[in-house]
Amino acid sequence: MNKLYLLLFLMLFIPLVSAVDTEDIFKFEQELDYKQQCFNNGTFCSPTATCNATITSPNSSILIDNKLMTNNVAYHNITIPSNSLNVLGIYKVDIPCIDNGLTGSDTFYFKITPSGDEISTAQGIVYSVLFVLSVVVLMLTMYGSFSFPWRNQRNEEGEIIGVNELKYLKLFCIAFSYVLTILINWMAYTLAFGYLSFDFMANFFYTIYWILLSLLFPFLIIMVVIVIIKFIDDRKIWDAFSRGIVAK
Repeated sequence: MNKLYLLLFLMLFIPLVSAVDTEDIFKFEQELDYKQQCFNNGTFCSPTATCNATITSPNSSILIDNKLMTNNVAYHNITIPSNSLNVLGIYKVDIPCIDNGLTGSDTFYFKITPSGDEISTAQGIVYSVLFVLSVVVLMLTMYGSFSFPWRNQRNEEGEIIGVNELKYLKLFCIAFSYVLTILINWMAYTLAFGYLSFDFMANFFYTIYWILLSLLFPFLIIMVVIVIIKFIDDRKIWDAFSRGIVAK
């Protein structure tokens, strides 16, 4: 629950500065051909240069320990298997090189996100505003779903004296609330997984999103059938009123 509160707070106040500046962003659980260039006195390292890579995951575990990279002259590369990139966040890459007796090293960083892209600050703010607005609209439509009357107006004898047309607005509020709930879970998943790297909460929202989305079509079919049935019943009641017949 505390993580949920933190997620909602960060959706409203997204940080504008990241802790580590990363230029490379790659996709979650996808095999990566990681490349870096090697320079010696302003030119590419020689074909005999050797570079090793040590890669540390965001949870500080060593994925690759001082493994020799392949020398392609213009760059050195190493393949990182997809099952090693199963943690979202920033990975650290330490690369020491030796070329013609000269040694040097550098540290690089890359980031793993669900899509291979990073949500910008502007996008995060837009998502946050849309999230808040969607929640407000959802609360209003849910209020309408509960407050609008469903039954037709009846007298003390139980006879129908008026057709309640607000029932259609009630059905619309129910359907709209369902669609909004799908949208809200998708935005929460996008922010939690793509920007905040909250794995557990992201998986939770993602699961809810797909469950609701998979049930959307049958839900809408049921709503349409209910509307048609109620419309036919109301037409019968109006016809009875026009002939002076008491409807029950």
